[in-house]
Amino acid sequence: IKQGVFTSDLTINGTSLAPYILGDLNISSIDIPLLDATIRDINIDFKNDYINVLSKAVVLTNDIIMKAKIVNKPQPPVIVEDVNVQMEELNLNVISDALNDFEADSTRNKHQQTANTVPISAEQVIIKNAEVNADKILIKKAAATNFKSQMSLDSDNVFTINNYSFNLANGTVDGNINYNLKTFDGNAKMSINNADAQIISENFFDLPGQMYGHVTGDMNIACRGMSSVDCINTLNGEGSFEVIDGRMPK
Repeated sequence: IKQGVFTSDLTINGTSLAPYILGDLNISSIDIPLLDATIRDINIDFKNDYINVLSKAVVLTNDIIMKAKIVNKPQPPVIVEDVNVQMEELNLNVISDALNDFEADSTRNKHQQTANTVPISAEQVIIKNAEVNADKILIKKAAATNFKSQMSLDSDNVFTINNYSFNLANGTVDGNINYNLKTFDGNAKMSINNADAQIISENFFDLPGQMYGHVTGDMNIACRGMSSVDCINTLNGEGSFEVIDGRMPK
């Protein structure tokens, strides 16, 4: 705890391997090195049936407020009934860079785990419903607003992002993503409607001043792999788009 305050009123029953906890736990100002996270304040209320969590934190430069409801049981899997994450701004560029670094570190350190290491695998976690909302998001150089998404992780280790949507380049973007954590198969669907073609072409395809108008289109892609490199190497899919009232100078 770095210049923090720790208060608790806990009762712990059961064995040391699977304790059953009741009571309140309050912690503030903690530095957590995983994914560059700093928890400012966290309140954990251990009820008979559920654990209610309220936390304010900074994760990868993104300020978040998280509320979670977790089933209070000593044995895995950890079942998360509901999670709500609210952010004023979500920087996807920082997250993308951090995930690439995390993949590299995992590859270097996978043979260095000791007998005392207790990893948390996806098989030990089930997320029934998670909502992530952000007022603003940054994707490459493009600014988007009103990001909304629903996520889940089921007992078959399928991670799903349902019905994500945001406003971009004066248009709208929405879609779905599925990724199987056992087979490493992923697929994604994305639709863009009535967006500014100039902003899209400049920010995502590095084509400044080469397309004007309003773009609408759909994309379906799939890949297999544990890392972004593997996914790019196995990427396949299809898509189509049209530009209304547009022009291409060259």
